[in-house]
Amino acid sequence: MKPFLLGIAGPSCSGKSTVAQTLKSLFPDTVVVSLDNYWTDSIPSKDDVHVGDPQGLNFDLLVENLKELAAGQETDGPVRSQAGSSLHVIKPVSLVIVEGVLLFYDSRVCALFDMKVYLDVPVDVIVKRMIARSHVAVHEVYYAQTVAQEYHKYGIPMSEKADLVVDALVSPSSTAYYIADQVRKRRLRARRGP
Repeated sequence: MKPFLLGIAGPSCSGKSTVAQTLKSLFPDTVVVSLDNYWTDSIPSKDDVHVGDPQGLNFDLLVENLKELAAGQETDGPVRSQAGSSLHVIKPVSLVIVEGVLLFYDSRVCALFDMKVYLDVPVDVIVKRMIARSHVAVHEVYYAQTVAQEYHKYGIPMSEKADLVVDALVSPSSTAYYIADQVRKRRLRARRGP
């Protein structure tokens, strides 16, 4: 069976990574790929409220990796950290989940997904989550202004490219179970044909 490619986008602190890992636990033959590994420059830190410039992402490599995985082939994907980067082998599996803030920015990437999900979280909740997660003292007004700008610049356009917009205010596990149900339905329809 052809691998199912699932894209999960959403603002910082929307629960993308947690939802992706929960989905991985629900579907045993799954790999999770983080868009953060495709930064060509430095990775934006968890304390940085700015999303980053989409031009700093290696979408060409992501497209190549996704095409190879969709064809059932191994691919060499990047692993980035503050210490540097390296390549690792990503084996083809039945479910490939890719998650990232700017995931739907590149139309070539969007075209490869079998399903695109956007996790929607209001700006005020994102701000509270960012402040709770931050290791630096930042004024809440600064966060609110910056996050609101980023949300309108990137979040709204990403949500418009999604097949499914999910209210991510519920628990990450509830969100993951809902998405899992949608994935199962879409896979079943694909098996049945048009």
